Amino acid sequence: MQAVFFLDSREGFVYYLLKSGAEWVKGVQNGATVTDVADRGEWGPVQRFRSHSEHTLDPKGRLNIPARFRDVLREQYGSEMLMVTHWEKCLRAYPVAEWESLEETLLAQGKNQPDFSRFVRYLIAGLTECALDKQGRILLPPALRSGFGIEKDVVVVGMLQHFEIWDKAAWEEETRHTRETFGDFSAGLSALGIL
Repeated sequence: MQAVFFLDSREGFVYYLLKSGAEWVKGVQNGATVTDVADRGEWGPVQRFRSHSEHTLDPKGRLNIPARFRDVLREQYGSEMLMVTHWEKCLRAYPVAEWESLEETLLAQGKNQPDFSRFVRYLIAGLTECALDKQGRILLPPALRSGFGIEKDVVVVGMLQHFEIWDKAAWEEETRHTRETFGDFSAGLSALGIL
């Protein structure tokens, strides 16, 4: 018997395909319950923010979100709202559900980290809710962009559960540096069983 599994972390379900003879049987398992989900339109692999693409901001600071990322927002999260904040070298854009999960982690575990309130203050102070318009764009306010030199040419980089927005020159430098220090990841990749 062959099996293929897809995890939906948003709802805690595991979708699966089982090959029994010549037939593939669709289902979802949540604890001991197995339900056919094909009729509800919930079948399929988990959508993630993957790959990268280059974009140009318009004069008002609007960014066209890649169609594949808009699909993830609609199909995986059921929303077209993003929570955008500044990070170390770029902006991070989170679906609302992922942002709320991050907030819960900060509330539950952040107070155990020494001097963590400075990080939380920085993160929350920069937060902007950005809804996609009819053309699939979000408005990045000047105050959010200015600290990272994001003016015109940007790169949108998928990070699985969120995506990053980089100034193009900063992204090229980050990519160059990562290539040059790629060997530094060997221990971590080996620990994950990837090497």
